[in-house]
Amino acid sequence: FPSHDSHARQVLEGGKERIQAIALIHHRLYQNEVLSYITMQDYLPDLISQLKRTYVSEEKQIQTNIETNAVRISMDTAVPLGLIVCEMITNAYKHAFQGRDTGEINVVLQPSSDSSYYELTIEDNGIGIKEGINFPQEGSLGAEIITALSEQLNGELFMTSSAEGTKFKLIFQDAHEVV
Repeated sequence: FPSHDSHARQVLEGGKERIQAIALIHHRLYQNEVLSYITMQDYLPDLISQLKRTYVSEEKQIQTNIETNAVRISMDTAVPLGLIVCEMITNAYKHAFQGRDTGEINVVLQPSSDSSYYELTIEDNGIGIKEGINFPQEGSLGAEIITALSEQLNGELFMTSSAEGTKFKLIFQDAHEVV
């Protein structure tokens, strides 16, 4: 492809991953006895494995640890949450470990101390976000998607980044629990 087509290829690849994330949710729904909830313990490893196959070469040793504590999320929440995870993990695989052969990503989804909310934490030990980038205001399309979907979930998104890595924390309420 000519160089001007590489951006178009990246956009299409990102769109493909987002569609596959939603398709995986639908696949999980059909496997459940209760069609309105997704068990994240089953969904997240499948989603992240799919992303890893796409973005991590065999030469790199990127360890991904997932802890979900058997959290079940309504479909109305699982779709935007799955897309947020897709964007964050894709960004980590593509950018966090540039110039490195090893790395680690931790994904934790658990009820918060106030049990009506959940906390999603995605943390890597990569190179951090470039200094001077004010996430999400100066971010990519992925950053805009993460921000919009966090707002759709009425969630609060926090980010810290340094030379030791980047950490995102999203606090949200399941759509079926909102009063």
